[in-house]
Amino acid sequence: MRFRELAPALFPKYSIQASWMKYSRSKTRKPLKPPEKWRNWKDSWSESHPVPPSMRPPGLRPEESWKARKSLCFCRIPVNVTCQRRCFPTMRDPTIFKIRGVIMLNAEEVKRAAREYGADLVGIGSIDRWDQAPVENHPRTIMPKAKSVICIGFRVHRGSYRGVEEGTYFSAYTLTGFSDINTIFAPMVQRKLANFIEDHGYEATTVMYSSGRLTTPPGKPALGGDGTAKPAPDVFINHRIAGVLCGVGQIGLSRVLLTPEFGPAQRIFFLITDAPLTPSPILQTPICDGCRECVRHCPAKALLSNEKDDVDVPNVTLIKRFSLDEGKCALAHGSGALSPFAPDEVKAYAQNIIDGTKTHTADGKPRPSREEIAANVNDKVSYARNAQQYFHSPAGLCVGQGCLRACLAHLEKRGALTRKFQNAFRD
Repeated sequence: MRFRELAPALFPKYSIQASWMKYSRSKTRKPLKPPEKWRNWKDSWSESHPVPPSMRPPGLRPEESWKARKSLCFCRIPVNVTCQRRCFPTMRDPTIFKIRGVIMLNAEEVKRAAREYGADLVGIGSIDRWDQAPVENHPRTIMPKAKSVICIGFRVHRGSYRGVEEGTYFSAYTLTGFSDINTIFAPMVQRKLANFIEDHGYEATTVMYSSGRLTTPPGKPALGGDGTAKPAPDVFINHRIAGVLCGVGQIGLSRVLLTPEFGPAQRIFFLITDAPLTPSPILQTPICDGCRECVRHCPAKALLSNEKDDVDVPNVTLIKRFSLDEGKCALAHGSGALSPFAPDEVKAYAQNIIDGTKTHTADGKPRPSREEIAANVNDKVSYARNAQQYFHSPAGLCVGQGCLRACLAHLEKRGALTRKFQNAFRD
């Protein structure tokens, strides 16, 4: 629609000729460009003006436009802030508030807001993709009226792996590649995005990467309205599977979420909302090519390539992955038993377990439980203990030697990632 056709709606008391000549003569008789606030009419359009029915929110009659003028602003400014373009004060009427939610909040707006707030990846999954999920992993266990799950991802800088690759500097990954994302950057973006959604009249529940329950027993189950017990708190959604269902990436044989942009180098977080948002398509082009670099380079031999642990999401996708010996993985990654900071006796203790089986150590003795392993290792590797105390996260001293770094090097060499670098990750 051209400016000449819009002017009567924008300025009902004046014709286009009168308003334009008045403006021109006040400055100069030479032709002038329209003022900035007129050129940007699309950004500052408000329901305060009588607009065509196709542009009018559902349920808002033309005679209500004066009421809307005092309560509604469509210029995409947060609802508790006055429009800087002097459009009109923002919403106060709850009925208009709901109308704006229907008009303004859609998947593209949510994705745009998430990226502006700092997310590197954004995807949306409709709640029906979780229809076959266990109740203890279902988003509706947290929000019964949930309709969408929003996944936001944050890149892990490739440079945070560099010191680990050289064996000279481990703190960059522990702090900026793990702890800071989990406890600072992601929660800030989650909060801003939750504000954005709730300003449009919908609920948003932030789902963090972790919970206090990880180090405590489950809580007592609450009772539903029919007297049946709900899942014990805290419940979790499976982050990596949820990332697939939100269309952000795929899970490789290494069990790690791989994205077309960053490969395995990102961390993901979620918001559950009752807003009906258009879901992102599930990624179909395979990222993992089954090279098994993750298996060959895992120092703990934790990935079992001869055992499969596939996950079938009915009517959505089939996730193929290797089985994982979590005890061996924890030895290398969380406790740092194979790191340069571990005493020799701890390395020997860990290697005896790694060279053994699921039930016995290499010397034929019964394999100790994870609690016994933690008691014999964690307190003896001071670096890992201090990282947990000061950074509030595991040290991550293995830094995914196989499942992260070897995978990243292979995907970059194969040209499978959209993010490019001047130099190869590994020569």
